[in-house]
Formats: sequence, structure tokens, C-alpha cells
Amino acid sequence: MQLLAALGWSLMVIVDGRAREARPILEETLQLAERLDEKDFRLRALWGLCIDQLNNGELGRALEFANRFSSAAAGSSDDTDIMLSHRLLAVAPSLSGRPDRCASPYRSSQRIPAWTDREAKNLPLDLRVSTQYFQIRILWLQGLADQAQALIARNIEEGRSNGHALTFCSVLGQGACPIAFLAGDLDAAERYGNELLEHTERHSVRLWRLWARAFNAMVAAKRGNLEQGLHLLREELDRAGDARFLPRFLPLLGELAACFARPTRSIRALK
Repeated sequence: MQLLAALGWSLMVIVDGRAREARPILEETLQLAERLDEKDFRLRALWGLCIDQLNNGELGRALEFANRFSSAAAGSSDDTDIMLSHRLLAVAPSLSGRPDRCASPYRSSQRIPAWTDREAKNLPLDLRVSTQYFQIRILWLQGLADQAQALIARNIEEGRSNGHALTFCSVLGQGACPIAFLAGDLDAAERYGNELLEHTERHSVRLWRLWARAFNAMVAAKRGNLEQGLHLLREELDRAGDARFLPRFLPLLGELAACFARPTRSIRALK
């Protein structure tokens, strides 16, 4: 059970197209955890399966796993389990464009403890810091653009001081970079994108490095360097393989299609 849980999570974060192998392994982990009545591994497997469904665009199924996680955590004596369930219940609706369903569980998830408890739970991110960039996205979806942009600076500051490489990648890639681009602040988008690229090269975080290069190419294309920007964007997306279908890559694919959506390139846009 322990080995399968470790293998399942490892497969979810590699870039060579094996992420789709994680689901059956996590399902087997869940079956073993339920047979052995191992609460922590049941929650870990449900968490992984929820993220797997989010990554594959199965938002309804992701919400089902989030609800199962919430039910399994309901009787826990560890407040962190309850807060993690609230986080999942906030994230799934935010990705499906329903920010109205996020506010209550998000407020609860803000009480997630700081970094020291992340290590005790063996989780891949500092959940308190990473929860903030979901708040940024929720505020943006609710039309509260000024509040979303104001929170970015605080989130980046906490992400830097946190000292965890993957957490800071997510702070920049999930929050600061896309919101700056959507707001039309290309100077900030370029600055955040370059910082993310430098960070990923320093810490060898390959998937986020591919994303940062693709994002920077998208910004270059938006600035007017269309031919080179589109060439680099498509090249980086191709290099990402199946990972380019993760939610974080979809805005990049959409922008690539939008740039191609011209009379001479409409066929390429549809591809």
C-alpha cells in the first residue's frame, strides 16, 4: 500500500507521458487502504484520485472524490484533514467556472496550518501558501480583479520565504503569471514568467520549466513578436507531450489556437 501510494504520486508529476498510469495504481492503493482500514492512506489515495480527475478535465468525477475525501475526513481528530477537504471542495468548482460554490469551503481552507505540518502529512506543497493562489483565481472569476492582483504580491512574498521549490513554481505558474496575462499587464507577465523560468532552471523542475518557456513565448507573441512567439510556443507544447493537456497548459493551447485563427491559418487553429 505504501509503495503503491508513492508510485502513484510519482507518476502524476513526471513529464514523459506516464501520468495516466497513476489512476489504476491509486485505485489499488485505495482498495488496500479500505481493506486494512488505514485512514491516512485512504485520504492520500482519494486526494490523488481527485487531482488525477482534475488534471484530466473530469470535473464532475473530481468533485465526487472531493466529497468522498470530505466524508472520510469528517470524523478525523486531525483538523488538517478537515481543512484539506475544504480545499478540495473549493478547487473543483473554481476550475469548472463556478466561483459561487467556492467561497465557504475556501474560507475554511485558509486555516490550513503552516509548512511544518505539511511534512507530517507528506504532502507535495505548502498548502497554506498554495491555497492563496486559488483565492486569487476565485477573486478573478468573481470579477474582483483589483483584489486578485493585490493578493499576488503577498502570495509571491510568502512563496519566496517558504523556501520550497515546487510551491513557489505553483505560486507563479498558477496565480501570478496567468492573472497578469489575463489582466493585460504584459510587463508583469513577462517579469513573473522570467522569474519562474530562472527558478525552475535553478531547482530542475522540468514540467514547470516547460510551462514557463511556453508562457514566455505566449507573452512574446502577444507583444507583437508573432512568428517567433508562436513557433516557440508550439515547440514547447509539443515537448511537453501529454502533459500539455493538464489544466495549467490549456490557456496556452487556447492562445495558440486564437493566434492561428486567421484566414490563412484557420485550419491549423482547429487542430
